[in-house]
Amino acid sequence: MVAEERIHFGATDHMLYTLKADDGHLRWKLETGSEITGSSVVQRRPVRVAVDAEKGTARTF
Repeated sequence: MVAEERIHFGATDHMLYTLKADDGHLRWKLETGSEITGSSVVQRRPVRVAVDAEKGTARTF
């Protein structure tokens, strides 16, 4: 997901990452407590992350 010149994505290492879109440098990362297997969605902040797409659960960061 690209929003506001940032790239947001989750990973199976339990982390949510945000990179600068222009150079790929890490802006921040956040421990979520579980794998992120869904897509991130940005709605004027906060970033909402689908943690378990099968169960339909989501966490907001």
